[in-house]
Amino acid sequence: QFALLAGDLARHGGLPRFAPLRLDEDVRAFFRALGPATLGSMGTQVALFADTIIATFLPAGALSALYYADRLNQLPIGVIGIAIGTVLLPEMSRRLTADDHAGAMAAQRRAFDFTLLFSVPFVAAFLTVADPIMRAMF
Repeated sequence: QFALLAGDLARHGGLPRFAPLRLDEDVRAFFRALGPATLGSMGTQVALFADTIIATFLPAGALSALYYADRLNQLPIGVIGIAIGTVLLPEMSRRLTADDHAGAMAAQRRAFDFTLLFSVPFVAAFLTVADPIMRAMF
């Protein structure tokens, strides 16, 4: 996709210009936080990969059941987390660009509150109708 757009971007001066990376304290703090966050995300992916390998040795349908269970697990994240993140990122970027750090923190707190507000119905639904969901899917 980039190759298709690169010519037009070059003609109109839209190609990104990368500045040299300055290792100030903010960049160092970012990379210090990046390691544990990457390990945390990697743990989930490695566990799912190991589960998939194990499920291939089980009877027919085990791999499908694992896939469906993972889809159920990811449903609240996909519906709530992605939607709120999509709305929150431009809002926080706008506020931080305007040097409104208090407003950015308020927007983040409000997004956290909305996340909890929308997550509670998912938890209630999964707890209330867990058996019918399991019977229908598995």
